[in-house]
Amino acid sequence: MDKNYKMKKIAAIALIAVAQGAVLRQALDDTDASFVNYMAKYGKTYTTKEEYEMRRSLYASRLQAVSELNSMNGATYTVAINKFSDLTPEEFRVRYLGDLGTPDNTIEGEPSSISDTVVEPIDWRNKGIVGPVKNQRNCGSCWAFSTVGPIEEHYAIKYGV
Repeated sequence: MDKNYKMKKIAAIALIAVAQGAVLRQALDDTDASFVNYMAKYGKTYTTKEEYEMRRSLYASRLQAVSELNSMNGATYTVAINKFSDLTPEEFRVRYLGDLGTPDNTIEGEPSSISDTVVEPIDWRNKGIVGPVKNQRNCGSCWAFSTVGPIEEHYAIKYGV
């Protein structure tokens, strides 16, 4: 191999490495800017650099998951970043779910018959019946929200309100 060829090869590899570094830096810069906007939107503050980095890492992984899920062809839903995007699953469970106990999976009685009649699905959101998701914070009133919502919705369907 001649010396000129080796130099061109080294220069090409160096150029590719610099270009990849620029792309990676841009991706990091975009994620950092997005994370700063997220912090401002949801009033997030972190006390140490380590906590900031951990929360940024959680946010970045959620951002990637959101992008992947929303790019799926045929999906009938979209997902988005929300105020929980910097929490670990364990932190979310402790803060917002509380102690749910062990579920009782016992079913009593005979199973009901299932009709073969197929009905057309109705998206009640488009009819203004189902409202937006409510946030009961961490007061443990999810049972009330999940009870009142369907009652209000059935009332609205029956009386056209």
